[in-house]
Amino acid sequence: MRKNNIPLPSENETDLYFHIPFCVQKCAYCYFYSLERQDAASVDRYLTYLEKEIILKKAEWDFPKKIRAVYVGGGTPTYLSPDFLEKLFGILHTHFEIGKNVEFTMEVNPNVCDERKLDVMKKNGVNRLSFGIQTVDPELLKKVKRLFNRESVVRNIEYAKKLRFKTINLDFMFNLPNQTVDMLAGDVAFIRDLDPSSVYWYETKNVTEYMKGVNATPVAASVFDSHIWNEMKSLGYRRTMTEFYSKNDIPCRYTFDFLLADYVVSFGPFAISKYRNTYFKNVSDLRKYYGYLDAGALPIVQQFDMKPAEGAASFLSYLIRFGSADLGSIDRKFGVHLESVLGKEIDALVNYGFLKKTGGCLLLTRAGLLRTPDVQIALLRKYQHFLSSLNVFLGREYGLK
Repeated sequence: MRKNNIPLPSENETDLYFHIPFCVQKCAYCYFYSLERQDAASVDRYLTYLEKEIILKKAEWDFPKKIRAVYVGGGTPTYLSPDFLEKLFGILHTHFEIGKNVEFTMEVNPNVCDERKLDVMKKNGVNRLSFGIQTVDPELLKKVKRLFNRESVVRNIEYAKKLRFKTINLDFMFNLPNQTVDMLAGDVAFIRDLDPSSVYWYETKNVTEYMKGVNATPVAASVFDSHIWNEMKSLGYRRTMTEFYSKNDIPCRYTFDFLLADYVVSFGPFAISKYRNTYFKNVSDLRKYYGYLDAGALPIVQQFDMKPAEGAASFLSYLIRFGSADLGSIDRKFGVHLESVLGKEIDALVNYGFLKKTGGCLLLTRAGLLRTPDVQIALLRKYQHFLSSLNVFLGREYGLK
């Protein structure tokens, strides 16, 4: 890959995340915290408590007021009615100055959305929509318990385009149960017909008990990955990072920032914040979440501290997913010399053709891109305990080697 030109987050900026823990139906692959079919009173109560956490965290944490990116995820943010969306946005705009140049993302389940909700989002400054499609294959959708109404999905995406949201992203998954490469044809055709700004295409992980019990696909992930890459290239998309394809080379800023920013301040049950070199995890239980806030306490149940060398290695292994990493800038940020710490690992990856070294910059090769998780694990091998602990903390304890 070529060198990326994505500006790194500044120490004077903050990313914000807000978790909406409600769904119509829980998808079988999803391990994020959410509750099914909550009534209006429950949603209203949650938004009231979300504001309580915002007020308390702003009082106790000293993070920069300048906002770089806002991300509303779930769960299903579009489970909220238009009136509750108005309440949510009223809370956010009351407590934060979200400028017009801030990337403001809303996750959208197009099966639980309509024109009124999209109008409310547009009016309140949302400029990036991420539609969760996952797949359009009826057989696979049934296996993973994903609701899908093609007519409704197309109608919502077309209306969003009419409203001129700056970015319309579609999320897809591969390596679904018993999926074959041929099954991707319908997904590729859907992308071709809808022509979104960008596409995230994630590898499915067998994290939930249901997914662990279903038949896995016999196809290697790298086979899917290579096929998807070729198909997306034929549609005019460029690969900007491991899972991401776009027509402007700009990934979701919040996704880019999550492990790279000094300040990612998150709200709601299950939410994870980063404050300098420490991660903080909120409780993943709505009743307990309310209990903490009723007692005037932040709903934090765990924290994870990184040492400078661990932080530098983690920073490098995450940043390389986006195509390149400048070693000098990482050295200066953490006060370490990465080539002294990870010299053998970097040289081995260069010798095997997974990385290319140009001056003080590391570039991910095509072979490295197809094996990015292995490249990351190799870079963090001497910090294996740290890697395992961090992934468990982040809820990503699957697939470690």
